[in-house]
Amino acid sequence: MKKPAKSLIDTRRSAVEAWSLLGVLHEGKGDIELLRASLGCYERALGWADVATSGDGKTGEGILEMEWKALLGNYSRVREALRAEGRE
Repeated sequence: MKKPAKSLIDTRRSAVEAWSLLGVLHEGKGDIELLRASLGCYERALGWADVATSGDGKTGEGILEMEWKALLGNYSRVREALRAEGRE
Protein backbone atom coordinates (compact mmCIF):
# COMPACT_ATOMS: atom_id res chain seq x y z
CA MET A 1 0.00 0.00 0.00
CA LYS A 2 2.98 2.31 0.40
CA LYS A 3 3.54 2.74 -3.35
CA PRO A 4 -0.10 3.58 -4.22
CA ALA A 5 -0.25 5.99 -1.28
CA LYS A 6 2.92 7.73 -2.47
CA SER A 7 1.44 8.04 -5.97
CA LEU A 8 -1.68 9.68 -4.56
CA ILE A 9 0.40 12.19 -2.59
CA ASP A 10 2.47 13.00 -5.68
CA THR A 11 -0.72 13.45 -7.71
CA ARG A 12 -2.14 15.79 -5.10
CA ARG A 13 1.05 17.87 -5.08
CA SER A 14 1.00 18.03 -8.89
CA ALA A 15 -2.60 19.27 -8.87
CA VAL A 16 -1.73 21.92 -6.27
CA GLU A 17 1.21 23.10 -8.36
CA ALA A 18 -0.80 23.17 -11.60
CA TRP A 19 -3.64 25.25 -10.12
CA SER A 20 -1.17 27.54 -8.41
CA LEU A 21 0.72 28.17 -11.65
CA LEU A 22 -2.53 28.92 -13.47
CA GLY A 23 -3.34 31.43 -10.75
CA VAL A 24 0.04 33.11 -11.19
CA LEU A 25 -0.47 33.31 -14.96
CA HIS A 26 -3.92 34.87 -14.63
CA GLU A 27 -2.78 37.25 -11.92
CA GLY A 28 0.09 38.52 -14.04
CA LYS A 29 -2.29 39.91 -16.66
CA GLY A 30 -3.67 42.51 -14.25
CA ASP A 31 -7.21 42.44 -15.65
CA ILE A 32 -9.97 42.35 -12.99
CA GLU A 33 -11.72 39.36 -14.59
CA LEU A 34 -8.42 37.50 -14.71
CA LEU A 35 -7.82 38.38 -11.06
CA ARG A 36 -11.13 36.67 -10.27
CA ALA A 37 -10.01 33.67 -12.32
CA SER A 38 -6.70 33.72 -10.46
CA LEU A 39 -8.50 33.67 -7.12
CA GLY A 40 -10.52 30.66 -8.28
CA CYS A 41 -7.33 28.86 -9.29
CA TYR A 42 -5.76 29.54 -5.90
CA GLU A 43 -8.93 28.32 -4.17
CA ARG A 44 -8.77 25.08 -6.13
CA ALA A 45 -5.09 24.68 -5.29
CA LEU A 46 -5.88 25.21 -1.63
CA GLY A 47 -8.62 22.61 -1.89
CA TRP A 48 -6.22 20.06 -3.33
CA ALA A 49 -3.73 20.91 -0.59
CA ASP A 50 -6.47 20.59 2.06
CA VAL A 51 -5.48 24.03 3.37
CA ALA A 52 -8.09 26.11 5.12
CA THR A 53 -8.21 29.70 3.90
CA SER A 54 -8.52 30.68 7.55
CA GLY A 55 -4.77 30.17 7.78
CA ASP A 56 -4.91 27.72 10.63
CA GLY A 57 -1.78 26.04 9.26
CA LYS A 58 -3.29 22.63 8.73
CA THR A 59 -2.58 20.94 5.43
CA GLY A 60 -3.03 17.64 3.69
CA GLU A 61 -0.48 14.89 3.87
CA GLY A 62 2.52 15.37 1.64
CA ILE A 63 2.14 19.13 1.16
CA LEU A 64 5.21 20.98 2.38
CA GLU A 65 4.84 23.92 4.73
CA MET A 66 6.65 26.30 2.37
CA GLU A 67 4.30 25.26 -0.46
CA TRP A 68 1.09 25.98 1.39
CA LYS A 69 2.43 29.19 2.90
CA ALA A 70 3.29 30.48 -0.59
CA LEU A 71 -0.08 29.37 -1.89
CA LEU A 72 -1.96 30.95 0.98
CA GLY A 73 0.03 34.15 0.48
CA ASN A 74 -0.91 34.24 -3.22
CA TYR A 75 -4.56 33.64 -2.39
CA SER A 76 -4.58 36.37 0.26
CA ARG A 77 -2.87 38.90 -2.02
CA VAL A 78 -5.38 38.42 -4.84
CA ARG A 79 -8.34 38.39 -2.46
CA GLU A 80 -7.20 41.69 -0.95
CA ALA A 81 -6.64 43.22 -4.40
CA LEU A 82 -10.19 42.29 -5.37
CA ARG A 83 -11.56 43.64 -2.09
CA ALA A 84 -9.73 46.91 -2.69
CA GLU A 85 -11.47 47.11 -6.05
CA GLY A 86 -14.75 46.23 -4.36
CA ARG A 87 -15.29 43.35 -6.78
CA GLU A 88 -14.66 40.12 -4.93
